[in-house]
Amino acid sequence: MKRALTLLLICNLLAAGCATTAPSGGAKAAASGRPHPLKSWIAEYHRARRGAVLGALLGAAAGAAVASAAGGRAWQGAAAGALAGGVIGFLIGHGQDRVHAGRDAAVRAAGYDPAQGYLLRIDQVRFEPQRVPPGGTATLFVRYTLIGPDPAENLVVHSFKGIKYDSKIVMGEGPSTFVVGHGGGVVDTSARITIPAQAPAGTYTVEELLDDPRGRFQAEGSIAAYVG
Repeated sequence: MKRALTLLLICNLLAAGCATTAPSGGAKAAASGRPHPLKSWIAEYHRARRGAVLGALLGAAAGAAVASAAGGRAWQGAAAGALAGGVIGFLIGHGQDRVHAGRDAAVRAAGYDPAQGYLLRIDQVRFEPQRVPPGGTATLFVRYTLIGPDPAENLVVHSFKGIKYDSKIVMGEGPSTFVVGHGGGVVDTSARITIPAQAPAGTYTVEELLDDPRGRFQAEGSIAAYVG
């Protein structure tokens, strides 16, 4: 019964998230002023997760009350209720960012001209290892170039990470924030991703979305990953 309740909550949460995924691509969404599909999914996911946490707390309280009334230990009833209300899924760890090269090197490599305004491009996306067993972990590596016209400006970047299966978003996290000082540079970012033990085998897509909180630049990249 507890397992059935947990699976039901997982399905409800994923259905709520997938329902917000727009059929059009991120570039079209940005051009039309609509939020990127990944950002929309994350916002909906966090709302659903807050509801799931509340459900777990209510379940824990109810379990404790039943156990106490039956003469059992309250903490055991609370643990059982929380277990039934919990949600199991992909885990995306906090990103780690570092400046790989400064603005001057980035300008030379990109052939940048200040007349271009703000330049953001994703240079490399890696997922290591590319094949992961259910319950395993892997690391997403992304290298990107960001340059602004003012060499004295500190540029703020928001990073969002997502995982797709069968063309639907099943997990997303963000935004994490990183400041690229001195008008830009080349940045390396990485994050550990844990695959749930019950994840079906198959091909997944791991995505990285980078954007400016002020809407001046945006870029996205993706890579295939295999579970099984």
